[in-house]
Amino acid sequence: MALIKFTSGATVVTFEVNPDVPVEFPLESGQVATETPGGDIYVYKKGAERQRWFLSIPYVSASKYTEVRNFIRDTIDYMRNTFTYTDPDSTEHTVRLALPDVSWQQDIRGDYTLTLELIEDL
Repeated sequence: MALIKFTSGATVVTFEVNPDVPVEFPLESGQVATETPGGDIYVYKKGAERQRWFLSIPYVSASKYTEVRNFIRDTIDYMRNTFTYTDPDSTEHTVRLALPDVSWQQDIRGDYTLTLELIEDL
């Protein structure tokens, strides 16, 4: 099992530990459905299928926090640009941040936990 990493161009951020498990990754169909009063169900394809990744990455050191923060802020410009997320199985996914906010929590030792949501168009 490899360590996860974020890559954009020549910039690579390799994390010190993998996300907490289980990692939640729901698949969104891109469909909208409705049921009429008569019981008929109508389903419409309104968008692309998407995979979401909810990651909680613990034990991020202060130096890695700065590296990740700069990657998110300066390299990918939050939600604006896609990047490559390499998961623990070494599978690459082209993703972007699903939300403009990234959550950091600092523990008593000074390590951080990063919580974020990624989205991949399939």
